[in-house]
Amino acid sequence: MSTLSYNINQNILRADFLYLPSAKHKVEFGIDENIYLLAPGNRKPYGVNSIIVPKSLEKKNASEAALYISDEFDVTDKLLVSGGIRGTLYANLGKHTEFEYADNMPITKISIIDTTYYKKSSISNIYPALDIRVSARYTLASTMSIKMGYQRTSQFIHMVSNNTSISPTDVWTLSNKYIKPQKSDQVSIGFFHTTRDMAIESSVELYYKWMKNSLDYKSGAILLMNEHLETDVIQGIG
Repeated sequence: MSTLSYNINQNILRADFLYLPSAKHKVEFGIDENIYLLAPGNRKPYGVNSIIVPKSLEKKNASEAALYISDEFDVTDKLLVSGGIRGTLYANLGKHTEFEYADNMPITKISIIDTTYYKKSSISNIYPALDIRVSARYTLASTMSIKMGYQRTSQFIHMVSNNTSISPTDVWTLSNKYIKPQKSDQVSIGFFHTTRDMAIESSVELYYKWMKNSLDYKSGAILLMNEHLETDVIQGIG
């Protein structure tokens, strides 16, 4: 018998600012820095009679720095529009190991041709991203409105799970040379109704979402305690 564990820490430094050009116009902007500290797996024997060999996967670190600005404006008494952009710069941070795989071959353990060791705090695998958000609300009456919007988001930390088997713990990983950031786009429209006393809100919403670099696992994949996780996952359009 053995025990399995993982640990995720996020250290966030953020500064937000608000500018009000008028009573009907609001501008927000800011900067933030997010440091990921991920210990993806730690296996320890349970009990003095356990034959399990202790094993710890290499820790993974990354930086996600971003600038953002959003604008909200009452065009008329009935129409409110808002939008925002967020520019992000993601990078893996050492100390970590990166495997090199042969070109024009499937990414498997047997296709490893070299290994690169990055020193502590060294930077590798930089991914820029630009996230966008646009929305509008049109008030039909004091208790009814229509809302519509579009947003694009990027994700740099990923949970990989095997839904066909019971797993004692989640498997987390960061974007790297072989696991690209996941990106999603979504459009939505909805009708909203609020009771006159503002106690209850009901809505009917429709949305369509499409994804790039959606992460999944291969058939027969071994996800737990896998130091070559990139060899057992695939990415595609979802």
